Amino acid sequence: MQVSQKSKETFDACRFCWMCHHICPIGNATGHERNTARARALSLSLVERGGLALDEEVSSNLYECALCSGCAHDCITGWDPTKFTKESRLAAALEGVLPPYINTLLDNLADYGTPYGQVEENAELSKAIAALPKTADVLLFLGADARALYPAGALNAIALLKAAGVSFTVLQDEPTDAYASNFLIGAAEETRAAMKRASEAFAPFQTVVCYDGTDAAAFLREGKEWGVVNAHIVTFPAYVVSLIKDGKLAPKKGSTAYTIQDCAYIARELDDDTSIRTVIDAIGERREMLVSGKATMLGGQALMATYMADVIAKVGARRMREAVIAGAEVVVTENVGEYLALSAAAPQGVKVVTLEEAVLSCL
Repeated sequence: MQVSQKSKETFDACRFCWMCHHICPIGNATGHERNTARARALSLSLVERGGLALDEEVSSNLYECALCSGCAHDCITGWDPTKFTKESRLAAALEGVLPPYINTLLDNLADYGTPYGQVEENAELSKAIAALPKTADVLLFLGADARALYPAGALNAIALLKAAGVSFTVLQDEPTDAYASNFLIGAAEETRAAMKRASEAFAPFQTVVCYDGTDAAAFLREGKEWGVVNAHIVTFPAYVVSLIKDGKLAPKKGSTAYTIQDCAYIARELDDDTSIRTVIDAIGERREMLVSGKATMLGGQALMATYMADVIAKVGARRMREAVIAGAEVVVTENVGEYLALSAAAPQGVKVVTLEEAVLSCL
């Protein structure tokens, strides 16, 4: 199996350790030991020793991980099961043993530029994008999840930047979603090429604002690490903070109680759990869940929902119960996948919104 020596060492470090057993959102939702980092490390260590074949059964288990890095964050000894999972996904791809449903997502990416296949863009969103200037200082990068699965959020993001008087635009033909490729096969040439094409599309702009936290993390972590993304990229929450500080947005603070669903990719991978809190503190009262910030528990995952819909629904329902315990009136999300899962699980009396919706309601 073609993985790094560091991953092989992590297999052995994790295979008999239960330190992060309690933190895995997928394992908690299914109740299956196979969904824990420990069990995944054990099976991969057997593959490495020749006692188990890297086949579709083993590789399917690799895709029962959300790559949320909760395990790595919780490990006081510094091991990172997320990294060996990503490397092993690429190894499975190179050996031709990916599950059929993953091959379908990859084929969709290659054929349509989105993992969700041929999706006709929302007419209202297309009209709003067409009405924007062709050149501007700022590019709002919506991402495949917003354009295909939640165009209402994309429209609200556009509305918020308009309200702030920002000189911005949105590409009618956005480059292929590099996050999806990064999630599915990691540091493959296809992922690097997708990020390079995106970087070329970003070149004319002073700032690129990523609406979805998953896209921001892919560009700012792997894209920068691989040296293929050179643009000035900021997350949507961080950009909203700058607009408030510059006086371009002046939300009125009310008495609504907001509970934050941190995007793990922003909070942990980009080390930023303060931007969204700065915004929420400007518009209302903040009520934290027991596990939040950099220790957050995943609330949903759009790609995984295409092949593990029941499990992602349980992930959302478990997280929503925690929000209710925290006394949530409105749960605020930072990415489309969590918005979709949490809103589907919201009980009567609790509303789920994306960050721009929360801010727009206070202008």
